[in-house]
Amino acid sequence: MLAAGLAALSGCATTAAGPSPAPTVTATVTASPVPRSPNDSLTSLDAWLACSAAERANYGLQNPGTVFAPYDASNVKAESDGSFTVQVSFQPPGGTAQNPVYGAIASCVVKGTVSEPDIVSIGETDLG
Repeated sequence: MLAAGLAALSGCATTAAGPSPAPTVTATVTASPVPRSPNDSLTSLDAWLACSAAERANYGLQNPGTVFAPYDASNVKAESDGSFTVQVSFQPPGGTAQNPVYGAIASCVVKGTVSEPDIVSIGETDLG
């Protein structure tokens, strides 16, 4: 009795033995990524990559050292006809305090498929 009283005072009260609840078994299924078909429509990233690649091949090769901004979804707008309006910004090399270089933005309209992106139009806006 003394042991039961000490156990109760210490917060270790004894309880009657009973059946334990059955464990709950859960399973998690993770879907594998679905490979894209060459005929799939472009995503905003695909459109940005097409515009960026065209601008790198054009302006970037003529101006080594040009720094292109990374992908930002806010610079790509999906249009109702399935095309994308894309802006890719870049900073040309060089510039001094007396003659700063401010950079530029390439604007493209891109449509097509994964295997054949079509740049409908492309233009540059000088920010300086």
